[in-house]
Amino acid sequence: MTRLCRHLWGYWGLMSLSVILCIITGGCQILGLVMYKTAGDPDVPAQYTLVQKQTLILVENYRYTRAAAEDAELLGRLIHARLSRKNLVPLIGHEKLLELKATQPQNFNRMTIVDIAHQLGAEQVIYVHFQGGGVTSMGGGSIRQGQASVLVRVVDTQTGQTVWPTGIEDGRVVSTETDPASIGSKPESDIRLRLYDDLAMKIVRLFHSWKPDSSDMTD
Repeated sequence: MTRLCRHLWGYWGLMSLSVILCIITGGCQILGLVMYKTAGDPDVPAQYTLVQKQTLILVENYRYTRAAAEDAELLGRLIHARLSRKNLVPLIGHEKLLELKATQPQNFNRMTIVDIAHQLGAEQVIYVHFQGGGVTSMGGGSIRQGQASVLVRVVDTQTGQTVWPTGIEDGRVVSTETDPASIGSKPESDIRLRLYDDLAMKIVRLFHSWKPDSSDMTD
């Protein structure tokens, strides 16, 4: 009788332990699911942390067309606006860059990145090489899509060297395109604004952590 009791006690003890482990395991999974639903995906880290010093945003293109120049100018303003909202670094006012271009147009075209930075008192430059972009029509003009691509790098104005990205001389490629299905019959000016604001968001995200599910209005 004693041997039987011991056998039954061991059996039920083993079963109870298994049940407890199952409950704990299931509880951990549920807890993990709740935490995921609450916190969401982990933040995407910044690819480069900007140094806290006077920073100039310089967007240039080499297509020498009026449309390309206007697009580069729009992108520069949008990057400046988004970076200002993040308050990551002190920025040289965009209007100062425009004033330099307007008052010294011939000299400006011959200036290097470092020359422009020194003229405006910048210690580092977020240099954006505008490779191309714009709005094109497809399907006999009934469908329109915006596409744009740039190269981004950070330049130290004391040395003239690219400090980021390392090992990529021309810069980090950043590109974007609009979804034709979401554009509908919007005017081209609205599509361009949406295109370059999205590109500006992606550029600024290089320099700060961000949540994958965050909207472009808050980023």
